[in-house]
Order: sequence, then C-alpha cells, then structure tokens
Amino acid sequence: MEILDEENGNFKKLVIIRSAVTGRDVGALPGDLDEKLSAYELPYREILSELTGKKYAYDKLKEIGKIEFMSTSYLRGLTLKDSIIVFDESQNVSWVEASSVLTRLHDSSRIIICGDSKQNDLHFKKSDQSGFLQMVEVLKRIPEARCFKFTSDDIVRSGFCKSFICACEEMGI
Repeated sequence: MEILDEENGNFKKLVIIRSAVTGRDVGALPGDLDEKLSAYELPYREILSELTGKKYAYDKLKEIGKIEFMSTSYLRGLTLKDSIIVFDESQNVSWVEASSVLTRLHDSSRIIICGDSKQNDLHFKKSDQSGFLQMVEVLKRIPEARCFKFTSDDIVRSGFCKSFICACEEMGI
C-alpha cells in the first residue's frame, strides 16, 4: 500500500475507527476486548481480501502494524499521529464519541469520515442519539474540512441494492 510507505515520507498506518453499535441488541459478545471487536473488523477483512486478492491481507497488515482497528470507546488520552484514519459507520456514534475521535487528530494525520444518516442504528436505544448530523454541521464550518455527499447514483454494491435504496427514497422511508 503505497499510501502507507513511511520511507517516502507518507503515513505510517491506516487506523480504522468505529463504534461498537449493533443493528440489534444481541447481548454481550464473549471474550476479551480483541475478540469482541473482531466481529466489527469483518467488513475490513473482506474488503482488503477482495482488493488484494489475498485472503489474509488485513490480518498480515495488522500484524506488521500498518493497520490498526479501534473502537470509539477506548480513545481517550490517545493522539493519532502519522496516520490515515477511517472513521467508519459514523452515523452510529453519539456526539461525545464523534468529538472524542476528532480531538485525537495530530497535524500529521488525515481523517476520512464515512456515514449514512439513513442507516442510523442508534434509534434502537432511546438513551442514545446520533451525533453524526451535528458533526457534519460542525465540519462544514471548518476551512480545513471537505464534505462530499454521495447519492443513490453512487451506489456500486449491486443493482438490487441500488434499486432497493431508490425505492425506499421514493417511498420516503
């Protein structure tokens, strides 16, 4: 991964951050912290496997310190240096979590924030509210930030997925 080539003065690692929010409460996951978070890493394992054609690419890059996975729950006190940060599924974070992630950035890092307000899983818990839209509004006021909004025209997962999303939009769902 050229972007992570520190010999050429580029970023040292890719840090993936997401909240440990589920689509439906299924109870506590067994195991230690790494085992619990492993379920949330599955999409990234699949993506890297597909991109590289190598089944264990994610695990190998994680093993050599080029990829790190973190939960929003354990960021306090950290400074994320020399990294590209992917803040994924950010529609599922509270304002406190969003603020926590954004205040961990060092000048030597860059962040990519991904989220879809229509896929907010926090509505299952009445005590939690998504801080995603508030975070987007704050970022729009920061000159260093760039916001890009994708539409159903940008869907590449599958034709069926695109048709489903378009039908939901037409129905106001």
